[in-house]
Amino acid sequence: MEKKEFLNEESYLKTKKKISRIALVIFIVGLMVGSGFIVFGIVKTNEIKKINVPKIQQIEQKYAAKSSEADQIRNDMIQIEEKVDTIKYEIDKLRIEQRKIFNEDNGFSDRYYSKETEINKKNNEISNLNKTRSDYQEKLWDIERKYKESNKNNEIHELNKTTEKYAFLYIPGIFIIFISLTISASIYMITKQREIMAFQAQQIRPIAEEGIEKMAPSEAKAAKIIVKEISRGIKEENNDDK
Repeated sequence: MEKKEFLNEESYLKTKKKISRIALVIFIVGLMVGSGFIVFGIVKTNEIKKINVPKIQQIEQKYAAKSSEADQIRNDMIQIEEKVDTIKYEIDKLRIEQRKIFNEDNGFSDRYYSKETEINKKNNEISNLNKTRSDYQEKLWDIERKYKESNKNNEIHELNKTTEKYAFLYIPGIFIIFISLTISASIYMITKQREIMAFQAQQIRPIAEEGIEKMAPSEAKAAKIIVKEISRGIKEENNDDK
């Protein structure tokens, strides 16, 4: 039975190729899975953003309409105040006329009481206007409380939060790619151990030769030959690998 040799160049090259393929497969799989997470997150985020655009526009329109309504109420309140001021001025005129009548008629008369009735009507009109103004004020406060800017921002923020859960998929995607790259690079570096050792030998060789010459000049030539042979053998193996 033929004895199988494990420590030969052909076996080494085959093993090196297998390890390199394993490293490549790990990297490709990690890249595909991580990219899948990222792409899925981007697609879903964009889909939700498209759905949210008309909803955000509706919110903006709603708050804009309520803002216009609030402005109209303020204008109505200003008009009521102007009417009240006008009526108060008319009441002052009526009281002047009433005093004049009192002096002309030497006391209370039908004309005097007629002016008093007009004054009372004007006062009732002011009371009704003030009540209407109070109702407008309550309505304005209610609008400002329900439709203030912070509430609008909160509604928009709640819509935008629906996209955040898919945005978090970027993190595991990037993490998976990074881990697969790290693992595959570590495995691939195993296949480069011989090249690294050759590089180290080339770096050490001049120092070793110089040390040997100083310590044992008589044996320097023999040592040089040995070192050269070792270096040449490593180079040849590297060339065969390539």
